[in-house]
Amino acid sequence: MGSPRNVNEPSPVENILQEWNLAELIPVFNENFVDYDVFSKLSEDHIKELVPKIGPRIRFLAKYKHWFDNKSQPILIDEDTPWTLHDTSHTQVPVIESPTTSEPSSIADCQTIAGNWSDAIVGLNDVEIVNTPTYQYKVTCAKNTGLEDLLNSSTKGRLILYSYNKNGKLTSDDRNKLVEFIIESELENDLNRSISCVRFEELAHAIVGIFTKECKEVYFMKTTHFKNGKTTQSGRGKLFFKYYNFRKQLKSAGLIKTNNATILQSSDEEGTENDEEKLNQLEWLKQYKEPFHKVQDYWGNTFKARQALLKEKNIYEYCNTFPILRSSCGYILLNNDFNLLYPKVDDLFYVNFAKFSEKILLYTEGQKDKILRRKLKEIEDCNTEDGKIIRILKLLPYLVTPVAVNKKWKPSKTEIDEGFLIHIKNLQDLDESIKAREAKLLKFKLTLQPTPIIVGNDLDHIDACYVRVDTVLYQVESPLKAIEVAFKAIHSLHALYPVEAEQVWLLIQKCIFNLTTKFDKPYTSVTSLVPQLK
Repeated sequence: MGSPRNVNEPSPVENILQEWNLAELIPVFNENFVDYDVFSKLSEDHIKELVPKIGPRIRFLAKYKHWFDNKSQPILIDEDTPWTLHDTSHTQVPVIESPTTSEPSSIADCQTIAGNWSDAIVGLNDVEIVNTPTYQYKVTCAKNTGLEDLLNSSTKGRLILYSYNKNGKLTSDDRNKLVEFIIESELENDLNRSISCVRFEELAHAIVGIFTKECKEVYFMKTTHFKNGKTTQSGRGKLFFKYYNFRKQLKSAGLIKTNNATILQSSDEEGTENDEEKLNQLEWLKQYKEPFHKVQDYWGNTFKARQALLKEKNIYEYCNTFPILRSSCGYILLNNDFNLLYPKVDDLFYVNFAKFSEKILLYTEGQKDKILRRKLKEIEDCNTEDGKIIRILKLLPYLVTPVAVNKKWKPSKTEIDEGFLIHIKNLQDLDESIKAREAKLLKFKLTLQPTPIIVGNDLDHIDACYVRVDTVLYQVESPLKAIEVAFKAIHSLHALYPVEAEQVWLLIQKCIFNLTTKFDKPYTSVTSLVPQLK
């Protein structure tokens, strides 16, 4: 599944609620898109709506007040007061889809990556990039680096804070002034100082900790190059290039020692210009979701940058970053990402499924298990195409051998079936069904993964089909399409297979998509079934 990230890792808000022994509130906070930024701005009215029961609300308010009083507070800008950020907005985020935002007249109108990015990228001989363990950064990184104090200590810094507070965002000019201010401050006491990769990461995280609408990758992103059999590391982003350009100026003026810098060739300079354009497109995607043809173009162009984002964000945060993913056609873009991740995978899903179905039926005919015989009879008696497909799909959980997913839970075949494909009689039952599943998974410290859903009175009369990704519900045209979209979404988002049904999804992966990855678990039943069903 590409490079999977542990999507079971709690978000900052989930960590806080668990620490307060209020884990039962996690589902409702997630449903209402309460991320860390929203969490820090909750009013009593919001809390009353989120926590309607008096007992839990009193406990939450006590914990929240103590937490709020001990965190760094925003200060209203005043002529004689150091400037920090102040946001009086308490607007809640919509559940599934926000209104369409009109497109700017040109990409330059929403440009965020200004500055001289056409200079060559330098190698390790000129700018030191240090390999260190990965760190988890939080908003407090801004305090740890001293950036907020540094900004407040100078007129230039306070003007940048004022502009952000006034406009609600940094302008292109603000960004250039900000990175210039930071790099000059870093080198103030030692012009020969080498800024390490760790420091660039700290500074980039500090920036987004203060200016919460900014993107870390705009300011710094570590890159690796393979050339002439050697691996070199360098960086990209506004901080890195400001540092490099500043060093060039210092060398030209004879203010620092000149060393033999390894400068990549012109092809990399052109790549740098392309990087600027792609980062502009990435910023555009964070604000707009039409026209769709432009969205698709920009989505494909920014694939690598978005993959980098997925390493730092959970699915909830990632889907919130791009409004298009919360629209009805968001799954199309996830499908496109899957094709970019696995370009050699044959896109013959429906043809391969037909062959797969025949082999499933043939295999089941040779089994003596009463449940399998009964389900086979139901398939033979079914008169609808979708009904047969659904029953064949729901036969898969009964072909695998249940295994324990942790020390406390060994799902039954019925639970595997329910975890693989959710069937509800009407859409009004969905919320209750999802909440029940989330509550069950939470007991085992697990989260709900992308899941296919069918709605209908029975398996022969399906009214609608959906795929649920995070809190977004994508409607698709058929049960089989729901399986395809869910599978591709799991891989595109580097998510995990639903834990109960992992063996079923592995059968689909290997037998229909002909895909094997280094992350596949060696289940005995899957290993024995694949040669017979493929």
